[in-house]
Amino acid sequence: MRPTLRTRTGALAALVCGGLLLLAPGARADDPVAGRMAAFERSIDAAPEDLELAAQYRAVATESARYDRAIGFLERIARRTGSGPNAYINLALAYVDKVPPSGDLRRLYLGRDAMGALTKSIALRPSVFAYYMRGVINLYYNRFILTAPTRASPISRRRWRSRRRTRSPRCWHASGRRSATGTTSSGTR
Repeated sequence: MRPTLRTRTGALAALVCGGLLLLAPGARADDPVAGRMAAFERSIDAAPEDLELAAQYRAVATESARYDRAIGFLERIARRTGSGPNAYINLALAYVDKVPPSGDLRRLYLGRDAMGALTKSIALRPSVFAYYMRGVINLYYNRFILTAPTRASPISRRRWRSRRRTRSPRCWHASGRRSATGTTSSGTR
């Protein structure tokens, strides 16, 4: 059987692709995790809004401690024109996956980046999951940095200032002392 032009170009393309795969950073022939991650990346590239597929990809990245590769790939997916809100949720969850092995200062930056990605997701399409994740991250990071909200309404600013009081009105009411309104626990003045 004589090789035709089609078989020659097919063989040449296979050699070139194989050579490029070997030259790709982090992709070695003896590294099965890199092959699995590359297969997941092709699948996610085709369906960037699939949360379950991205969760499996992040699980492989977490098991092999390749957080930066997952974050870099999901950042590229999220920055593409026309990417949807789930791409930003996947990116935020990749940032959260990297939190446990990181140091304290790096955790703050990862939390900030995750909050930013979730905010972009909410701006595209509000979802309960995005709000929930943003709230959990916000609660966790308020332990580290306890500051007043920057753009708070007057009511929330009053609540913030009232937290600094040593005695609450409940204590005044229970003790029978006069509260801020001037009434005692029995309701008389």
